[in-house]
Amino acid sequence: MAPRPHSRSRPHSTEATPQAAPRVRRFHRRVLPAVVALAGIGFAAAWLLSGALAPQATLALPELDVATMPPHLARAYDRARNAVLRAPDSGDAWGELGMLLLAYQFEQETAHCLTQAAKLDNQDFRWPYFLGVHLAVSHPDLAVQHFQTAAQIRPDAGIVQLRCGEVLLQLERYEQAAGPLRRAVELDPHQPRAYLALAKLALAVGETGAALPWAERAVQIAPESRAAYELLALVHQRLGNRDAALQALGKAEQLSDEPLGWDDPFAAQVLALRHDAQDAIQAAEALLTQNRIDDAIATLTTALRNDSRDPTLFCRLAKIYLQMGEPQQAIEILHAAQVQHPHSPEIFFHLGVVQYSTNQFEDAIASFQSAVQCKPDYALAHYNLGHAFKRLDRPEDAIAAFRNAVRDRPSYVPAHVNLARLLWVQGRRDEARSYLRSAFNLEPHNAECQQLQQEFDRQP
Repeated sequence: MAPRPHSRSRPHSTEATPQAAPRVRRFHRRVLPAVVALAGIGFAAAWLLSGALAPQATLALPELDVATMPPHLARAYDRARNAVLRAPDSGDAWGELGMLLLAYQFEQETAHCLTQAAKLDNQDFRWPYFLGVHLAVSHPDLAVQHFQTAAQIRPDAGIVQLRCGEVLLQLERYEQAAGPLRRAVELDPHQPRAYLALAKLALAVGETGAALPWAERAVQIAPESRAAYELLALVHQRLGNRDAALQALGKAEQLSDEPLGWDDPFAAQVLALRHDAQDAIQAAEALLTQNRIDDAIATLTTALRNDSRDPTLFCRLAKIYLQMGEPQQAIEILHAAQVQHPHSPEIFFHLGVVQYSTNQFEDAIASFQSAVQCKPDYALAHYNLGHAFKRLDRPEDAIAAFRNAVRDRPSYVPAHVNLARLLWVQGRRDEARSYLRSAFNLEPHNAECQQLQQEFDRQP
């Protein structure tokens, strides 16, 4: 049997324990063909992400099937496309179409339209900037080039410098990252992400003392950010300031786990074009609380049929099937989602959870590793990866994965506990006791910590 997801020392899952309910009829014979079909919609042309295009391709417009779109999107797409047809030499027209496609995650078509916009109007920083935002996850090196172009056109935009610096930091190009990040702080001193990035940069290059004022400033600006307090705790820990580290971790534990967002007025213009899939998800959640599982599945399926560009819809539908005891249907849905969202860490994470639950540990390892490749600081993916390695009796790999989880979420007690247990078994007892002490400091009354302490005491 696979371990229950919510046990403190077990793999993390976002699923709730299923309530007792009558067996619902199987929807997958109707749902899956529609979901799989959606994954192939919209990619009629293989647009180049960058570089010169053949002359006949320069004016080629994306051909999307409006019949598959929700009415509001079909109308908006027609308007934007017709604007390009009326003025094919207008950078604004191509850019507006690209923004709409970006909002709905038409990946290749977005790159094509924004590339045309940037060629036709090389004085508008928005087009290379949106290209950078669009490519930051899938093609970070290309994204840096576009951000640098945008910064040359609009040198006073702090958000452009910040985006560029964060991607360079992710690529471990530390010397290059320092300039844009410091410039971002000068241009916009109220961006907490810039201070967090500078603190991470200082830690990465071994300048722990320099990281402290950056982390403290991030906390001052974003006192509701858990990530800011966790990073501050890590800096204090590296400096040997134990009491200050514990105080910061205690504060982090009281805060929401919501990621620190972007204060980006330009990206907000794109997001305003989109009707969020969260409406459908909230409706489905309300139906699930009433035990109307069939209706919840139908709601999500309809939302996917109308607009399958949000990976969250796939993930939520897959979770319902897993809760119903139909993991194979969940896997098929997530595989369909990967066709459309090949760089989504959430899809890889949820696929790994389903695979782990069915004892497909090698496959789960591959999925969790893909999740952390897409999102290197994905603490829960590192944590689950550690459990998968444990099940395959690969203790050193498991230890490394749990260490990464602790690094990215220092306040996550289960990661400390699992590290302590594994290190103890490996005979590294001083280190094991250190991680157990950290767990106790975070949650003094944690039952699993107390049990593990008793085990350690019996084996001095």
